[in-house]
Amino acid sequence: MKTKRNKSMKSILKLILLTTCIVLVVSCSTESISDLSEGDLTSVELKSGKKVERPISIVLEGIDDLDGIGGTFTGRMTHLGKIHGTVGAGTFLPNGDGTFTFTSTEDDVVIAANGDQLFSRSSLIFVPVSATSFTYTGTISFVGGTGRFTGVPEENGGSMQIDNGVYTIIGPNDIGGFQGTTSHTGAGTIIY
Repeated sequence: MKTKRNKSMKSILKLILLTTCIVLVVSCSTESISDLSEGDLTSVELKSGKKVERPISIVLEGIDDLDGIGGTFTGRMTHLGKIHGTVGAGTFLPNGDGTFTFTSTEDDVVIAANGDQLFSRSSLIFVPVSATSFTYTGTISFVGGTGRFTGVPEENGGSMQIDNGVYTIIGPNDIGGFQGTTSHTGAGTIIY
């Protein structure tokens, strides 16, 4: 009886050893790690200090602050998930053709669900559609960040193009101007 059991155990061990060898041979790859594209980078590789360019997009809804300086917003953004944040102050100047240009003078702050922050600056052209409604297009440039976005450079940190912004005046603000709501989507690239 003992001999049969030993022969059975030896057969099972041989089968396990053979299966392990087959799995190892099949799973081996001749692909070099250095052949991986940037799209294959993992979070460990992103932490290595090498900056990568990644696609980014946003869906945003916002409202101006009543004091006339900046505003707040919520939405969703690639690499950040659900977001909220503040729009920094800026200039809103007429172009002489009925349009206006908004240029950030302070950073906008986008805050991710985990608390990481992404800083940006805007250059947007507003075109009147009615007495209380405008469309806007332009560029949002990334200029820094915290957490995962600490490596975003102040210059050439990537940008997003806004092609379908809508601004609607909803009433006066506290300093004699207007308070409005904003909404837009955008897409571009970020470097970090």
